Amino acid sequence: MEFHFSSFSIILQSPIIIIILISLILKLGRKRFKTNGRASSNNLPPGPWKLPILGSIHHLIGDLPHRRLTKLSKKHGPIIHMQLGETPAIVISSPEIAKLLFKTHDTAFAQRPQFPAIEALTYGWSDLAFSPYGNFWKQVRKICTVELLSAKRVRSFKFIRMEEVSSLVRSVSMNVGSSINLTEMFLNMSYSIIARVIFGKKTKDQDAYVSIIKETLTSSSLAFGVSNLFPSQKWLHVISGVECKVKEMHRTCDKVLDDIIDEATSKIDGDGDGSLLCILLRLKENGACEFQLTNDNIKAILQDMLIAGGETTSLTVEWIFSEMLKNPRVLKKAQAEVREVFGNKDFVDEMDLEELKFLKAVIKESMRLHPPTPVLLPKECLKYCEINGYTIPVGTQVFVNAWAIGRDPKYWSEAERFYPERFLDSEIDYKGSHFEFIPFGAGKRMCPGISFAEPNIELPLAQLFGRGGGVSLNRYSVVRSFKGKHELREIRILYSAMEFRFSSSPMVLSLIIIISISLILKLRKRLIKTNRKASSKNLPPGPWKLPIFGSLHHLLGGLPHRRLTELSKKHGSLMHIQLGETSVIVISSPEISKQIFKTHDTAFAQRPQIVAAEAVTYGYITFTLSPYGEYWKRIRRICTQELLSAKRVRSFQSIRNEEVSRLVRFVSRNIGSVINLSDALLNLTYSITAKATLGSKSSDQEAFISYMKRILRTNENFNVSNIFPSQKWLHRINGAMRELEDMHRTSDRILDDIIAAAKSKTINADGTLLSFLLSLEADNGTPEFQFSRNNVKALLQDMLLAGSETSSSTMEWVFSEMLKNPRVLKKAQAEIREVFDYVDENDLGELQFLKAIIKESMRLHPPGGALLPRECRETCEINGYTIPAGTQVLVNSWAIGRDPKYWNEAEKFYPERFLDSEIDYKGSHFEFIPFGAGKRMCPGINPALSFSISKTAHHTEARRWQLTSVHRHRTLAAVAVPLIGSSASYARESPLAFLFRLCCVLRRTHLTRPPDVMEAVSEFSVVDLYPSIGVLEVSYRVQEKNDKLHGEVDWILENIVTDPRDKITVGGGGGEDLVDILLRLQKQNDLQYPLSDSVVKAIILLQTKKRQ
Repeated sequence: MEFHFSSFSIILQSPIIIIILISLILKLGRKRFKTNGRASSNNLPPGPWKLPILGSIHHLIGDLPHRRLTKLSKKHGPIIHMQLGETPAIVISSPEIAKLLFKTHDTAFAQRPQFPAIEALTYGWSDLAFSPYGNFWKQVRKICTVELLSAKRVRSFKFIRMEEVSSLVRSVSMNVGSSINLTEMFLNMSYSIIARVIFGKKTKDQDAYVSIIKETLTSSSLAFGVSNLFPSQKWLHVISGVECKVKEMHRTCDKVLDDIIDEATSKIDGDGDGSLLCILLRLKENGACEFQLTNDNIKAILQDMLIAGGETTSLTVEWIFSEMLKNPRVLKKAQAEVREVFGNKDFVDEMDLEELKFLKAVIKESMRLHPPTPVLLPKECLKYCEINGYTIPVGTQVFVNAWAIGRDPKYWSEAERFYPERFLDSEIDYKGSHFEFIPFGAGKRMCPGISFAEPNIELPLAQLFGRGGGVSLNRYSVVRSFKGKHELREIRILYSAMEFRFSSSPMVLSLIIIISISLILKLRKRLIKTNRKASSKNLPPGPWKLPIFGSLHHLLGGLPHRRLTELSKKHGSLMHIQLGETSVIVISSPEISKQIFKTHDTAFAQRPQIVAAEAVTYGYITFTLSPYGEYWKRIRRICTQELLSAKRVRSFQSIRNEEVSRLVRFVSRNIGSVINLSDALLNLTYSITAKATLGSKSSDQEAFISYMKRILRTNENFNVSNIFPSQKWLHRINGAMRELEDMHRTSDRILDDIIAAAKSKTINADGTLLSFLLSLEADNGTPEFQFSRNNVKALLQDMLLAGSETSSSTMEWVFSEMLKNPRVLKKAQAEIREVFDYVDENDLGELQFLKAIIKESMRLHPPGGALLPRECRETCEINGYTIPAGTQVLVNSWAIGRDPKYWNEAEKFYPERFLDSEIDYKGSHFEFIPFGAGKRMCPGINPALSFSISKTAHHTEARRWQLTSVHRHRTLAAVAVPLIGSSASYARESPLAFLFRLCCVLRRTHLTRPPDVMEAVSEFSVVDLYPSIGVLEVSYRVQEKNDKLHGEVDWILENIVTDPRDKITVGGGGGEDLVDILLRLQKQNDLQYPLSDSVVKAIILLQTKKRQ
């Protein structure tokens, strides 16, 4: 779960903020002194200093949130407290504390925050991911784990995966010699798989629904929306626009889902098509559930499946490719392993994926470094509990920085190094038992789709790396992409499925600040009462808070799991942060994670009711967000025993094989050209998940996947309604809620069409998850558990969303790490070649090193960064601190996976650490919890791992992946993965040659930098008005930003003037450009003032600006 706060930095750069802060000081000076006096008695975790209203949110500006959180954790400790608006939050960045959260106090933190921004999308938090911890959530979890995501069910979608992977491979093969966007291809594959799994045979409504989901994902906000930070300020929810946007998307999705369900309902008289929708509909029809499964429940669950199963899977695959391209050794080794296991087979058999040990290690290693959700979905403290001696109040949100955990040097030797071998002899996995590696979370709220994600990740990798791909891996290369004001950064095509962004416009954000004055007056009594109550709580330490915003400002400037990791290093691995109205406990250590996921698992089994997810989760009836209770238990049983069972996962082997083959063919067709492997991996995971969930591809399926992606993107954005859930007017204002509702309506309509088409078939006819869910709907459930159409939709969404983005993200990180670590890549390739000539999913178990790579990747890059948040159901004590009921708990799996106490050289990518280790990701090793742990642990580990290993094996085995000359291994940042190409040599004869020629790239890039320089020089700055006030310069990070900009521009200019220097002659000549003239004059000795390099650079910079 990556969060972006870049646009929110406008707040701190606007001059109006100074005026408002003065007003705040005058109006709240007396109150603040009293508040600080009372807060001093709270035993909260330490944390960064807070601003009025905003709290700690400003600390997250300037970088990806999980990185910012990691930096804060290094300063304040592995558990830190942050105040994000009204929301107190605890950020956990160490395996020890993550263990306390996911094990010791799992139940206390089993709740998810009820984020207002996603209330509509989750159908009132009726999905699995965000439904409140309780009977409902338990039933939904049961449905997901038993019915939708059971191993048997996952296996039943084998043919879908095979088809989609084959389609991917064909696409790659047909584009040999040309540029391809593998990122998009992986994403499409992931959504295709999950959509087919959810809906069965592809229809136009499916495509529309997927399209809406994609759009929703880009614009919705799960945790750091304004409405989430200030949940009580309803007007902020309206102002931000997020709530309106989410609701609009929800209305669209819902309408589509209704059409899909209607079609599917007419086809479940027999066995259905086996899709998740059919399964849910059958459960509803038969009344097999302990509660009445409604259509909204189905919609929420389906939406959960689509969102969780699309982006994350493709993102994992992208990262795997990226890492392997940066690490040719790993790439070659994985490729060799695939070839050894599968020999000369043209297609990888899903049953042989277990033999790809090294490929699995590559996937793990990629997920360690690049968890699909760097900061796991937040939890909420249900009851007071104590973690690491700190009290976590009820209602505190807890963010687990999985990104920081996966790079904890205490647990990972050379934690920043991509070294899949660390997983080969290691028992560490991502099933929630190793809290140093929790890319899927841990505890009760752990992702239930691990078994579904595994083959979706492994199969395309194995197929692309196998001989069936027909592509020479070392001819792949990476191209740096430049755009807008970020030219000097590598624009990350390999984006996280759960990235959180502040999507509101600067005008809206400034307006929020202005309105905050009235907000303070309005909330004064509430704040005083809250502070008085908090003064008696023994909360964990945390960063300083701002009025209203709490600790939210501490998450600015970086990825949330990194920021939480940084905060945890300062405040401890058990940390309290206040995010708007929401109190959050962030856990960043395995010890505390164990308490959360094991000791107090039930107390933390609730998911926060995220406002923004209500609509898209059909009222929180999805498996992921449904409240903990009988409903969730039954949904969980459905998912684990039916939908994501090992048998079901194996049944989808053909789907994985087909999709991976398609990807391999696509790569093969594009030998010698630049391809976007990130997109390809994302498409692959979505394709596999969609086909396994919805059945055969159709236009409706594609549309549904598209909308699932949009919903996921929207939910990733900052949403004020989640931080201030009580402020309904804020949900209206911010626009995000409206956007989500609109997308949800569209996706729901598409899903209805898909379901209607599926119901016209016999029940379980195609073995998709949709068919099975439709069969559940047909059973009509029980009086206590009515499995409705919305239940089917919700589970399908859960499957698609959880099974695609996370898997592709894991694969991306695995590739990225292997590419950065050629040794690992070679070893993985060698293992694959040794195990089989043709990558067969059935033989993937033999690829121990590959599995270690996957583990190591997931350790460093857990799919969520921080696990999905939980909510404390009852006051409990963790590490001597009281966690009040209602507190959200966020386990920072990223921080836990990088905890140096558990991982030797934690930042080093070293898969070998897993080879002789029992650590796995099944939730029992709390230092490695990429899938979470406890009751809320992801039930889809089986499909996720099977997918990851298969895709990694395929992609590793038969291709000679490499980076272009523009991308040196040392400069390819793991957080900004560029496009992945298939050949540098092709570029020399290609019209795209400028992409590979450093000087040309630099000159083109330079043309876009002067505006940034001039803006930095000429823009209004309060620092210039008050030069003697050093705190302003520190707060605005002026020197840091100027130094960074100077370094970037100087590097470009240095390369520009260096390249032609040897070609310049004193005599000059025709065709000279400005650089040539300046360098020629520089060589002349008759100048009154010699031209130094600095003068030349300055002239180039200013002249470029003049031309513009």
